Amino acid sequence: MQPTSEPGGEKAPAEGNVHLEDMVSATMERTEQLEQNFVAVSSQWQDLGDLKTQLEDLSSQFQGASLQFTSLSSELDDLRSRNTSCETQLMSEMAGISQTLRTASEVGGRRWEARCSIFLM
Repeated sequence: MQPTSEPGGEKAPAEGNVHLEDMVSATMERTEQLEQNFVAVSSQWQDLGDLKTQLEDLSSQFQGASLQFTSLSSELDDLRSRNTSCETQLMSEMAGISQTLRTASEVGGRRWEARCSIFLM
């Protein structure tokens, strides 16, 4: 199809050229959209990198806390063991003191009886 003359002496583009111009325009718009999407994805990718770094830091801190917990747990077990040992030793010493007091009471009581019996005779 031949271009036709429009008022003012300009020629209207042929129908094939209009279709090609529309395709070029659509391609340009799509390219702009793709560029914008690429920028957005690049930004998100950077954000993911930052999150990865933060997760690695948190993981490291968690491992440190886990080691501290294990150490504190061991110390607590040691303190419990020592406490049990101290309780056992204290109970043993209290039993010894109690026995000594009973013996002293018996001996003292016999002495008192002996003294009183002198007066009763």
